[in-house]
Amino acid sequence: MRSVARVAPLALVLLGAARSLAADGDAAPSSAKPEPARAAPVAADRRFPFIAGALRLGLLPYGRGEEKNGCSGACMGFAPADASYRHGVAFGVGAEAFVTFLDVLRVGPSLFYVLPTHVDIDGAPGHFGVGSDLGIDLAVEAAPRIFTNLRVVPRLQGGATVLFPDGELSKSLSQLREYCPADASGCSGLSGAHVGWNIGAGVGALYFLTDRIRLRADLLVQYYSVHLYNISATLFANPIDVSETLSGARSFILLGAEY
Repeated sequence: MRSVARVAPLALVLLGAARSLAADGDAAPSSAKPEPARAAPVAADRRFPFIAGALRLGLLPYGRGEEKNGCSGACMGFAPADASYRHGVAFGVGAEAFVTFLDVLRVGPSLFYVLPTHVDIDGAPGHFGVGSDLGIDLAVEAAPRIFTNLRVVPRLQGGATVLFPDGELSKSLSQLREYCPADASGCSGLSGAHVGWNIGAGVGALYFLTDRIRLRADLLVQYYSVHLYNISATLFANPIDVSETLSGARSFILLGAEY
């Protein structure tokens, strides 16, 4: 009986040790390799739609121009002297549409209206109101990618400039029409709008805010020429032809959104 009593505690000790070893085995780390961390998805490069529209606001901070008078025939003391002028600060609004090729080349019509403004004639006091004008152009842009959502946008454009005289310019043309000889030709061209031409170049930056909305800022330099009139008449029995043209260059700062 005593030997059985001694063996029983020993068996209990061995059983407890076996259970402890089994528990330690269950707690051992698994030999399976952990799954590698998944890489964060890379944002896809955003592309232009095939057809896009844009709205723009503009500031004209500086410009210089010249009033050029032409005369042939009996011009002695008749044709006024030429004058140069500086553009006053002006504001404008515009709209554009583009068709995109290969996600880089963009071509489309551009409209930009400059609100009524004035010029300062060199050597003359005060402002000289000239009115407003509308540019009707064809624009060509390249839009290479700089970053995922950013493009640089060099640009060329050209087309018609329509001048709507107002202020002092309108008064001057009206007075000239009043004194236009009855037998002269070209007097009717002194009233209404006057059509000329322009050509411009610029560079800008375009940012993809979303897949559908893009913000852009541009600097543009424009050269323009607008013919005001060409009158043919007879002065002291001698033929005379007189004309006047406005031409010059001006800069624009443009901000806008595309959709």
